[in-house]
Amino acid sequence: GDEIEMEGQWWNSEVEPPAPDRASTPALPQRTVPDEVLRFTQHTYFSAARHSPSIPEQHRLGEYKVILHVSMSDLGLSDHEAQRMAVLVGPRYNMKTGEIKLVAEKFPNRIENKRYLIFLLENLLLEARL
Repeated sequence: GDEIEMEGQWWNSEVEPPAPDRASTPALPQRTVPDEVLRFTQHTYFSAARHSPSIPEQHRLGEYKVILHVSMSDLGLSDHEAQRMAVLVGPRYNMKTGEIKLVAEKFPNRIENKRYLIFLLENLLLEARL
């Protein structure tokens, strides 16, 4: 049979390659919060020196920071679950406004930070609903 390279390893095409290990990759939680209730804020900075070679890209602080605002009442939680959620998010929950504020600056682009915040919110909801 023919030999093929798969992820840096050689396999004989007559033998089926092993299935990927599903235990090593965490399952993404199912989306339960509609996009309409999520508010994202981000800042864009403009300056004459922005593209100057003297300011390296990694020093543009806040460039990829994304903030997620969501009202606790929009999450569809029972009173007990809302209390658990408030404990889980701690100081990120504003009791006066009933709003949760999550911030991400983990990845070097805004799209990934936004995805991460949605992932984080859904995981927090899973924990609150236990």
